[in-house]
Amino acid sequence: MKIVAPNCTLPPEGRHPATFTKFEDLGFRPDPFNPGESKHEIQLTFELANGVKQFAWVRASLHPKSKLFEIVTALLGTTP
Repeated sequence: MKIVAPNCTLPPEGRHPATFTKFEDLGFRPDPFNPGESKHEIQLTFELANGVKQFAWVRASLHPKSKLFEIVTALLGTTP
């Protein structure tokens, strides 16, 4: 079976203005690093100015060291 990558152009490395467009609750999913445990995950969708969509899959935690905390702080401009 041949695997073909989709024909898309990625933006150059660095910061780009984007619009937060979608939040999807993925529920509890198995943790691949801790068999038998599950973690609550969410998917965030951002759209760049040229129409390219970027996705972020993060754990549903607002602990100050979490990735979601970093994203929410950047969106709000202040700590949640």
